[in-house]
Amino acid sequence: MFGILIGTIILAGIWIARPFAPVSTGVPAAAILIASGFIFSCGIYLYSVAMSREDASSVVPFFQTIPVFAYFIEYFFLDVRLSTPQLVGSGIILCAALFMSLDMSHPRMRINGTLLGLMLTSSLLIALEHILFKVGSLHPSASGDYWNSTFWQYAGTLLLGVTFFLFVKKFRGEFFSIFKSNGARILGLSAGNEIFNESGNRLAQFAILSAPVTLVQVVNGFQPAFVFVIGIALTAFFPNLISEKISRRHVVQKILVIAVMIVGAVVMQK
Repeated sequence: MFGILIGTIILAGIWIARPFAPVSTGVPAAAILIASGFIFSCGIYLYSVAMSREDASSVVPFFQTIPVFAYFIEYFFLDVRLSTPQLVGSGIILCAALFMSLDMSHPRMRINGTLLGLMLTSSLLIALEHILFKVGSLHPSASGDYWNSTFWQYAGTLLLGVTFFLFVKKFRGEFFSIFKSNGARILGLSAGNEIFNESGNRLAQFAILSAPVTLVQVVNGFQPAFVFVIGIALTAFFPNLISEKISRRHVVQKILVIAVMIVGAVVMQK
């Protein structure tokens, strides 16, 4: 909810910088873009739940399933045909995701069903959001302006925030409690997080308008490697800030999954 609050400030900033420009977007396009923002925020909510329970380097690799879901959404709804490499690469990535869901700390290495369910659903929603953003931005009723499309997508994000605030008593209570006790600190952390998050999101959304969704997501495949290296470094030098699982079996598992997912992503583009 703090992230959505920061996003609302960005939405207001777009309106101030471009007064009334967003209203040039037609109702059908605006509705699609609002839906994309709502769905994206739902996906990020599930991702946040997973992040609160597991290591970042165990969670982020699941985002490599986003292009897999994007392929199948395009296949079923946009009449895009799947090639053999795309099917093979998708299978490789899904197998790697299943391996990442194994709980290596358990003697029998059981599957972490909660992590698997949260992140596969999150990736599905984010894949759907990317496609809806592109469809809405290129819709005949759209203005053709990137920032106008972004404005309406943020409106969808705000819609989810309002829904949480009005209808989920637990969220509303926690929001007021945290804001009262650590409001300035939380807002500062959220603002810093959103600067990085939204900078990455805006670049990705801009790329989606000029390249296939799946290609953009494949390039994003290097994200797990970045998260893994950063997580290990922070755990080693700043253990008071973050504590990743860095036992030998956990490190080997993460390295294998990241490597296999990158291979799967490369195969998908052949």
